Amino acid sequence: MCRALGGSERAVCGIISGRDLNPDEFLRGITQGYYLCSLNDKPMWTSPRQRAVVPIEGYKVHKDVKRYHRQERFQITRNQAFEEVLQNCADSRQSTWITSDIMDLYRDLFEMRIAFSVEAWKDGELAGGLFGYRINGLIATKSLFYRKPNASKVAFYDHLLAIQQENISVHDVQMLTPLTTSFGAGLINREEYHSSLMKALIQLPQPKPAEQVESAVSCNV
Repeated sequence: MCRALGGSERAVCGIISGRDLNPDEFLRGITQGYYLCSLNDKPMWTSPRQRAVVPIEGYKVHKDVKRYHRQERFQITRNQAFEEVLQNCADSRQSTWITSDIMDLYRDLFEMRIAFSVEAWKDGELAGGLFGYRINGLIATKSLFYRKPNASKVAFYDHLLAIQQENISVHDVQMLTPLTTSFGAGLINREEYHSSLMKALIQLPQPKPAEQVESAVSCNV
């Protein structure tokens, strides 16, 4: 089913047809250590030799980002504009892995409360944000976008602060980018990632106080 590319740098599983790209298939692939990308606009699974992760503790934050966050230059919300965030992430690149089939998948995952979004607002308008998914102790940030400078950075920083309050042990960002590198993301090998993933998958979510649960429910109905 899988083959190695580029001197075994990347193991790639076969192209996924639209009908096979469903939440069950997604969970099966993710829990085996793969992540979704695309080749010629066709979704496929990949498992690189090295995986980018952001430390749960000890990540880096530029002082300007901390100041913008402290000064509340952007209002940060969660799961309030998932569709808009998803669409903006897909539109923010000329060539994107976020195909129409993948967008449909993440809409289903959002309905199942597996996928999530973080939004940064400025003067009532969406200025930036990110989306990803969580499975027990694994959280993955999949894509970010911004319409105003620093909006995605502040959203990501708020996201990191929230992660520290949850029972999360792996924050997967797949590949290094200038933004994730600025927050201290680094590479670990495939074997180390798989070992950490197996431990993360048996971690149950942190129980929330009743008022937080009620608030979370009201946000998604």
